[in-house]
Amino acid sequence: MRSEVAQIIRQDKVMELSFGNNACPKEILGRHIVRDGQVISAFHPEAVSMTVIDDTGKRYPMDPVERSNLYATFVHSLRSFTYQIEMVFRDGNRFVCEDPYSFPSLITAEEEEMICHGNWMNCYEKLGAHPAKIHGVEGVYFAVWAPHARRVSVVGDFNFWNGMMYPMQRLSTSGIFELFIPRIKVKALYRYEIKTDKGEIHQKVDPFGGVNLDGQGDASIVLDLKEYIWTDQQWMRDRHRKDWVNEPFAVCDREFLDRYQEEFLNYKCFTHVLLKTPAFCHGMRGKLREWINGLHRKGIGVILDISLGFFSCKENELMYFDGTSLYGHADERIHFDQERQEYRFDHGKKEVVSYLLANLIFWMREYHVDGFLLEGITEMVNASYERKIDQQTEMGVLFQKETKDFLCQAVHMIKKEDKSVIVIADETREAEAHNMHLLYSQAPFDMLLNYSVPKHMERYLLSAAKHRDVDQCQLTHPMLKNGMRNTVLNIALQDTIHFDRQFLNQEFLNEYDKYSWQKLTMGYLMGAPGKKRWSWRQMESAPIQNYLKKLFQIYVSYHCMATRGRHTPSFAWINPLDSKHRILSFVRRSPGGGKNLLFLCNFSRKKREGYFVGVPKYGEYRLLLNSDWEEFGGASRSYEDVVQYAKPQEWDLQPYSLRVRIAGLSVLIFEYD
Repeated sequence: MRSEVAQIIRQDKVMELSFGNNACPKEILGRHIVRDGQVISAFHPEAVSMTVIDDTGKRYPMDPVERSNLYATFVHSLRSFTYQIEMVFRDGNRFVCEDPYSFPSLITAEEEEMICHGNWMNCYEKLGAHPAKIHGVEGVYFAVWAPHARRVSVVGDFNFWNGMMYPMQRLSTSGIFELFIPRIKVKALYRYEIKTDKGEIHQKVDPFGGVNLDGQGDASIVLDLKEYIWTDQQWMRDRHRKDWVNEPFAVCDREFLDRYQEEFLNYKCFTHVLLKTPAFCHGMRGKLREWINGLHRKGIGVILDISLGFFSCKENELMYFDGTSLYGHADERIHFDQERQEYRFDHGKKEVVSYLLANLIFWMREYHVDGFLLEGITEMVNASYERKIDQQTEMGVLFQKETKDFLCQAVHMIKKEDKSVIVIADETREAEAHNMHLLYSQAPFDMLLNYSVPKHMERYLLSAAKHRDVDQCQLTHPMLKNGMRNTVLNIALQDTIHFDRQFLNQEFLNEYDKYSWQKLTMGYLMGAPGKKRWSWRQMESAPIQNYLKKLFQIYVSYHCMATRGRHTPSFAWINPLDSKHRILSFVRRSPGGGKNLLFLCNFSRKKREGYFVGVPKYGEYRLLLNSDWEEFGGASRSYEDVVQYAKPQEWDLQPYSLRVRIAGLSVLIFEYD
């Protein structure tokens, strides 16, 4: 071995490389300038000979080092030139390619410092797999954070999934491993092979990967984030002029892989679709942008249901990514949530904070999402709800502070990036209200999920029928709270099998009564203050579909359903106390002088003939919806009692009254000026 080569290649480093323990392969691989020339070395576990070919075509044979698969040569020239390596294998095949270890890192020292301090918001642009062109050579740049790994390699369908071929270079301060591999194409499949400090070898999908192909061995795929051309510019411009606090906001739950129903999009029954997905695009099939772009062109936004506090046991195997509790807590008392069966992110690690914040930026910039539902916030902040740690201890206080600081940072970052992006949070449980009040006062959430109204209604419906006269306050009490208009109501009480079975067994309902109860609860919750959320799982019959279409058409069409008044509240009770007849009546008023709505909800099975209800104005009241109409699976004809006229007779402390007919377990909605 020439003395110039010996200056660069030490025996211990050769042994580390040969046994797959080298975290810094560029120390001996690639080009190294020495006195009077340069040393070029390369490694391949299956090669029997190698040759350097420079940019003029001149060839420099390479010699094996220490009887290993490492080859090196000395070039007596200080000229900086591009070169390729020609490899010959045992079967006689030849392969010519640029040297991956001759290319510089794309991650700067400043970016390393940023990720260590938790403020590298766009780190997804470097971490992961990104098509790149360096020194005129096209390929893919790989980078991953694995600070405790002994060695990280890129494996894929381009190198027979062999972890010895492309060991990555560890950067000095951040624990990031990186490597540019020439000639790899978009859509190539890959993983990271990680050798832990204990010597265990595992192949992991990319935490920053663009797509995770569950059906193809859990491999990530190389994507070009810049290749898609968006055509939703009009929506993005109009989004900044929207005031969702004072406009209808109806969000529909849907799994991405479900086929969305075109007829509902055409009916414009909702304003947004809610997608649930883990970090970055894992589990997607590569057409999510096209789908979001299509919704935007139809005037429908996309809200992402995402957890910043928990990750599943299988999601990217993040918990023990490099052999340690890398993304999660090391403390076993809180690192795993038994109720959710998920791991907790450790928000005390600044690199984890950078990962999560970059996730949000990624969805806003690359996928044009219109908002986030930050799920599980109460559980994130209140770790002691499992009674595993005492919040008053030093650890409990530190845990809460780290999580609250992170959530505030995340929400402020979203608003700084784009003020038009909606941020929705969990509603505080009453038991933890004292812990959450400070968080909600510091973080500018736009809306809160409202569990109170649906839960009180469930309690009312699950109570014994003979006690419902007394329990009617369960329906009315939550409506007395301030701030209802900024909450999101889930109108799907029947979304759980537990509720269905418990309620059906108690009531001995037939199918007709079951659908009547569904329509009644949906209509009542639709009329209640607040934004609306519903699920495709309710779409079990054509009458229910027609009913939901009509309800949501009313919601998105009438300004009084969403707006607030400075002096006149948009929601007002007519009679919340008629427990004898089990009928609730209220109005939704338009402060600007538009159309108003009157709701009557009969929670009794008895049909009421000639029922009097007070109304605030004289004139015509036109029936918009009767949940008992035949088209909704009921028994009433749609042309009956369509128009009612208020009489100058005081009733329910109102100056006028109507005399109406209302079927049992039904809802009436009237329009009036």
